[in-house]
This record gives sequence, structure tokens and C-alpha cells, in this order.
Amino acid sequence: GEGVAGPLERTELFPMAAIQMVRVGEETGTLDQQVESAANFYARETEYKLKRLTDLFEPAVVLFMGFIVGFVAIALISAMYGVLQNVREGQGV
Repeated sequence: GEGVAGPLERTELFPMAAIQMVRVGEETGTLDQQVESAANFYARETEYKLKRLTDLFEPAVVLFMGFIVGFVAIALISAMYGVLQNVREGQGV
């Protein structure tokens, strides 16, 4: 038969490095080891990319929450200042 690497390549769903590893595994009789090695490599790569994404996302969330807290604080202080001004005007000070 043709093997696994050819059909995998035609689907264009897999990275070329993974297809090459499958091809080497077919040629050397170590397909199971090559597929496991490729799976481990891509699992580590995915984990690394996910960690980088969350590392970038964390500061953005902190900044967003800081803006929300700042907005609420300014709104409360502004409201209290307005009430204080009304009280002063009512006393004729």
C-alpha cells in the first residue's frame, strides 16, 4: 500500500514536520515511536503557546479592571462632591 504519510499530506491538515516524521517512521519501521514523538512535540508546543497567550492576557485583564475600579471611584467621589455642594448651597455658606 501507499502508507499513511501520503494521504496525510494530501489532506493539508497536518504540519509538514509531522508528515515527515510519519514518513520516516514508515521507512524505518518505527512508526509508533515517530507518531508518539510528534504528538509529544506538538503537545509541548501547544502548552507553550497557551502559556504565552495567558501571560499576555493577564496584564490586559488587570488594566481593564483597574479602569473599571477607577471609573467607579471617580463616579462615587463626583457624586459625593455634588451632594456636598448642594448641602453648602442650602446652608448659604
